Amino acid sequence: MARPAGFEPATVRLEGGCSIQLSYRRPVRGRDRAGGRERQGRRRENHDAYGMQMQKTCKNGRRCQSAGVTGTSVKSAATATRMGGLVRDVTAGLRQQMYFWGKDVVHSSGNQLVRLGMEKRKSEGLQGTSCYGKEWQGGRIELHGACAGWYGDRGGVVFIRTMDRCFGWHGEAPPVPGQWDKDRLVNLSPLVQWERMQPFLDWWISHEAAISALHGARYRAICFREFKRLPRSKPWLPPMAAMKWLRAFRADPGQLERAKRFQG
Repeated sequence: MARPAGFEPATVRLEGGCSIQLSYRRPVRGRDRAGGRERQGRRRENHDAYGMQMQKTCKNGRRCQSAGVTGTSVKSAATATRMGGLVRDVTAGLRQQMYFWGKDVVHSSGNQLVRLGMEKRKSEGLQGTSCYGKEWQGGRIELHGACAGWYGDRGGVVFIRTMDRCFGWHGEAPPVPGQWDKDRLVNLSPLVQWERMQPFLDWWISHEAAISALHGARYRAICFREFKRLPRSKPWLPPMAAMKWLRAFRADPGQLERAKRFQG
């Protein structure tokens, strides 16, 4: 099985593939999974009070009434449940987008992440891979083939590919790829997670606009077709529809449809 890798290809291959494609094989049965149950237990203990209250009020009407929850709280619970679905849609979008960023790194005209202002450095965690970073909105965007996120002085948010989830991150320093500090990973309620995502979503939308200006819409359409052909890939929305959905999610998710029903 392949271990989590960075964006660069591990070896030169005729098809010009990049190592981010390895993410669509089954995850490694090793260090990441050995402590999974322990991490899950600790994250449950750290789950914020809002999220726990939403779980209590979402079960059924009887439980809400017996707990003395008001009608407003029940409505908020339904909203939180819907927001949770939208956040999961963003996670699905990130799985696809990680492949796109990998293609940007090995573009025929040069590394497009660097071209658009990101700094490249050697990863401290996974040997032979690189991280890409950029100061952004009072914090820092960090990309790696294993994770992507934004980190500020009040915490941030991180998508971890092998766990296939987004988490809150405590601390201004970004995580070391492959070394997930369980004391800094925390589950967030959907609303708080949406709030934490704002700077990252702004950068994501901005980057895609810049890529489109440089290479036209056809480039991402080709990336999307190649992604769909990968074994075990799970294609999300086509690139143009994805950006339209993402901008709506960023601005006002209140009336936004789930991605699978979105007519972009």
